[in-house]
Amino acid sequence: MSINNDVIGVPPAEDWRSPTLINGWVERIDPLGGGFTAPVGFYKDPLGIVHLRGRVRSGAISVPIFVLPQSHRPPHSFSFTAAANPSGSTFGLAFVRVFANGEVVSGTTISGSASWLELQSIQFRTGDLL
Repeated sequence: MSINNDVIGVPPAEDWRSPTLINGWVERIDPLGGGFTAPVGFYKDPLGIVHLRGRVRSGAISVPIFVLPQSHRPPHSFSFTAAANPSGSTFGLAFVRVFANGEVVSGTTISGSASWLELQSIQFRTGDLL
């Protein structure tokens, strides 16, 4: 059974948005072509929660990967752990910070074409509903 959001008063979720990657960060496309990696993106759901997705590579520590628009920024900074392959041969965890000014920043250098940082599990509340 489907739910009609108009009847219960919940607006639909917005579409995924593609951020502009900066400071040398680039999207890491699945090298096997299997579609295991979603494109880098973000959206805000009807409850005001922002969701990130995708993998990035070739960036340095403490410089923004991208900047979220004003409407998608948290009220204060958050830190997250995320899956990463910082050297191209070792899987592990990296720290990602989302600042109140909208900057999404890696706490780990991710260099080389085989390296990546996963943004998929990052979610936070903006404080504003859609």
